[in-house]
Amino acid sequence: MSEIKSSWEITQDRLKNIGDLTADERKEQEKSRIDALGKGVAGKYMLTGNPAILDEELRKNKSGERERIKKAALQHLVDSIDIHNSIVPHPFSQGITQLGDSLSTSSRLQKIHTCIDAYHKLEQAEMRKIDSDARLILTQRAIAGTAIGKFNVHSRKEWEQTFITLATRYEEKLEKLKKEIT
Repeated sequence: MSEIKSSWEITQDRLKNIGDLTADERKEQEKSRIDALGKGVAGKYMLTGNPAILDEELRKNKSGERERIKKAALQHLVDSIDIHNSIVPHPFSQGITQLGDSLSTSSRLQKIHTCIDAYHKLEQAEMRKIDSDARLILTQRAIAGTAIGKFNVHSRKEWEQTFITLATRYEEKLEKLKKEIT
């Protein structure tokens, strides 16, 4: 009988160990939890655009976790910046500045705005060039006037590739700038 009991005890001990997480697993689980909390704070802020939400939401958490949640929220706000948006909305900028080191973050945000503006100016110039070239080709083929509407600059592979190359170049610059903030 003692042999059966010993086997049962061994099985119970093994089952207890199955539920235990390793130190790395606990660390990863905690990181995921903090990231989710930061994403929630950033999401509430993006919905309202109210800077008071950031402080209010951060105060709801333990004081030891606030700084990590603040960094996660900052990361999510910065990640929401996209080269294809012509502007970084003022509330995003304000929230990023509030969560980051305000002086250096402001100057880095200005560089991000400059990068996005430069991309959009080049994109518009390229669209005008493609439009002009396409109209010239059609005019040479005796098609002109109201018969020509607006061109889909993404309709031809070589035109589309021009925009992909342009966007990729500026996305790389933007990513470097975003990393400087976080």
